[in-house]
Amino acid sequence: MSSPLSLPPNGDGPSRQATTFRLTAEARSLLAHLAGRRGVSQAAVLETLIRQDAQRDYLAEALKKPAE
Repeated sequence: MSSPLSLPPNGDGPSRQATTFRLTAEARSLLAHLAGRRGVSQAAVLETLIRQDAQRDYLAEALKKPAE
């Protein structure tokens, strides 16, 4: 089953754009901890969590639709 959230490969990876937002001290600490444990950047953790949450929402919506 193909997900509508998957990005087509373009050779250079997804385009990136600088973004600014505020986090609580607790959220910043948790983000740093997750990134450190996973050995990835904090941006990678945020992207992964956003995509996972969106995928769960997509699947939840798909399950609500009646079968054809």
